[in-house]
Amino acid sequence: MPAQALDISRRDAILAAALALFDADGYAVTTMSAVQRAARASTGSLYHHFPSKAHLAAELQVRALADYRDGLLTALGNGDVDDAEGGVRAVVHFHLRWVTDNLDRARLLYTLHDPQVSVLAAERIAAVTSVLFTDVGSWYERQRSGGRVRDVPIHVLSSVWIGPAQEIGRTHLTRRYDPGGVLEFADDLATAAWHALRA
Repeated sequence: MPAQALDISRRDAILAAALALFDADGYAVTTMSAVQRAARASTGSLYHHFPSKAHLAAELQVRALADYRDGLLTALGNGDVDDAEGGVRAVVHFHLRWVTDNLDRARLLYTLHDPQVSVLAAERIAAVTSVLFTDVGSWYERQRSGGRVRDVPIHVLSSVWIGPAQEIGRTHLTRRYDPGGVLEFADDLATAAWHALRA
């Protein structure tokens, strides 16, 4: 295996170990030594890739958000471009499915609010969300121009569209309920989102 592939594999192993530990034990309790042991990495390898625990968490948050963004944009783009209702519903369903399929990453995004992590991730998070808001905004503007949805300012659109789905996801994740249970509310939340946004 080429050295670059080994380097990527080692990096991914470290990230996977850190995510598992953050999810099981909490970010505050997890140590770099614990990550090193769980990843079976040398001290040099660990610190070569990630100088601190905050760097690990920042990378995990950016990757999780980028995966979420890519999935949401795919869900939005899978239907008829002029089917506003289908698009609105697809995004709500996607959000809840992503949370249930990615419990550890969803918990990391919902619950880790460490200032140092936020600073380290800020620029890359801004780049990820910029693409998300630009693409969703373009889709929504097409629907609005076609008279299919109401005029809602872009900075409040996500709150109206997936705010309730985010809240139910957060409640299930932070209280450690059965996260799969959120899917039973998907149709109702999608209907509520459509009623809030339709023209």
